Amino acid sequence: MATLDVIVSSPFPTDSLQGNSISARRIASRIAAPGLAVQAVHGYADQDARILVALHARRSLPAIRAFRARYPLRPIILVATGTDLYQDLPAGRPEPLEAMRLADAIVTYQSASVQDVPGAYRHKVTTILKSVELPVPARLPPPPRTPITFTILAHLREAKDPFLPAAALASLSSLPELRLEHFGTALDPDLRASAEAWMRREPRYHWSEQRPRDEIAAIISSSHATINSGRSEGGSNAVGESILLGTPVLATAIPANIGFLGKNYAGFYRAGDIPALAALLDACRRPDSPLLETLRSQLRERASLFSASAETAGWIALLDSLAARI
Repeated sequence: MATLDVIVSSPFPTDSLQGNSISARRIASRIAAPGLAVQAVHGYADQDARILVALHARRSLPAIRAFRARYPLRPIILVATGTDLYQDLPAGRPEPLEAMRLADAIVTYQSASVQDVPGAYRHKVTTILKSVELPVPARLPPPPRTPITFTILAHLREAKDPFLPAAALASLSSLPELRLEHFGTALDPDLRASAEAWMRREPRYHWSEQRPRDEIAAIISSSHATINSGRSEGGSNAVGESILLGTPVLATAIPANIGFLGKNYAGFYRAGDIPALAALLDACRRPDSPLLETLRSQLRERASLFSASAETAGWIALLDSLAARI
């Protein structure tokens, strides 16, 4: 087999709907755009490649070790995920530190995350804004006048604080016109049970499993706003998709979301703050509400930052700088 220019390694199967796998496929397609030979893979199985790009420091550490052992002089790029920066490192896990030590470069999805990389490895960091790779049909459904629909596109994981939006909705019992649709795989049986319990308790909340990628654009465009309730993330695909489609986002004021949406974005609320999110939902209770209009205007100003060409340029510049060292 001919030597690949780049292998992009995901810790999950490359055809899965896990965020790391979606990102691995997207990064591979961006790097391949100028004609480079690129393959997205699950883990690492001795493929011959000039450069390894690995997502998720802890889970991809075996792949990083194996590639370094086989090719001591070939560059390794670590894509630091939200789990790395906001869970494993604060918890004192040693694997992210080893992965960062072995890597020649570290990529973050937005500049606010640079300060979350340990100081000893911060000189290796490059920020490359993630573009949005989403099938978008020629015609998309607009949101109806009623009900006012808010959508969550996130797996049921503790780091996502998945039921905070349902709690915020439940506190607005006087607004029957509001609806909350939640799409995402239940990665924990207890969280599945919690979702089912919330649906019994709050009839305006509905949870179902993750939808196919070719349905996501229509789901987002037919929503009055999407909601991100994450406590710690490296960069939510759903936030980027909402920016692309111009659908307002109500998002926690964590570094990843601030990096995506801008520090002056009007749709932020403090992570874990049920009353603050409830106040935003209340302010969006009409389809022509001033807040929704403001958020749409702010997103239009951000959309060009997440183009495929901009992400490709970032990756090619980084690859060229590393290749020059060999």
